[in-house]
Amino acid sequence: MAKRKSKSRKSSLRVALRDERVPKMLGVLFLFFAVYLFVAFASYLFTWHVDQDSIMRFSWEILLHGELEMANWLGRLGAMVSNMFFYWGFGFPSFGLVFMLGLAGNALIRGIPLNRHYGVLRNILIAMLIASVFLEFLFYKASFPWGG
Repeated sequence: MAKRKSKSRKSSLRVALRDERVPKMLGVLFLFFAVYLFVAFASYLFTWHVDQDSIMRFSWEILLHGELEMANWLGRLGAMVSNMFFYWGFGFPSFGLVFMLGLAGNALIRGIPLNRHYGVLRNILIAMLIASVFLEFLFYKASFPWGG
């Protein structure tokens, strides 16, 4: 009898993963994350110099300090995430990640297989890498992290 229960659990998990709601919810999550990153990145373009002193310590304790104010539109978490992508990541080409998440989320919601967009996603990632290196080469003495 225990074998039947384990088989039914496995089959119920397969049914749950094949349910059309799972990719749609994942797509909504991707779109939400894309919008969040877009707002955080856009805010970073205007407020990076104000938040730079607090963020450069890059301690997760920053999130817990209630008295610490950030100029980023999404607060302390938005400032930390955008600084991570701009300063330690790709720099300005990080906006490509927003596009990639939006494209994947839209495809999942509409039921389009992600492998149809594989070429576009790959090209965006390659363009992000090349643009990051190119911008860092051009603006290596700039105070803003154009290329990360």
